[in-house]
Amino acid sequence: MNIKTYIAALTLAAFTAAGAFAAPELTAGKYQARISPTVDSQTAKNIKKGLDAVQQINSIKVDEKESTLSFAVKDGESVDLAQLQDAVKAAAPDARLSSPQMQETGSKSTSGASGSNRASGAMKSSSKNTGSNSNY
Repeated sequence: MNIKTYIAALTLAAFTAAGAFAAPELTAGKYQARISPTVDSQTAKNIKKGLDAVQQINSIKVDEKESTLSFAVKDGESVDLAQLQDAVKAAAPDARLSSPQMQETGSKSTSGASGSNRASGAMKSSSKNTGSNSNY
């Protein structure tokens, strides 16, 4: 093993141990995400039914015209993004869920780069051992 490979392996091990690759966790609040490709009415129903099984969320709405998912993480709860993505994939194997954006209270969401700023602080690493509060 050459030195570059050894350093790369050590760096990867350090990041993995620190939870750098842990799935983001969504905290209490209202969110919206895009579903791709565009879903039909039956697929929308399947996705909603699949997400109904996730106990930490409620107010689930799949808008087939906009191809969006709106939901709320219950007060005092949090949910791993991977759990939501897995539920969508199980309900509709071809569907993919984008990273949800937290919705501002009293306003409609807009898509685009500014949406990621609203979610700042809403997603955290699900790893509990880092002490890090970084968003990625």
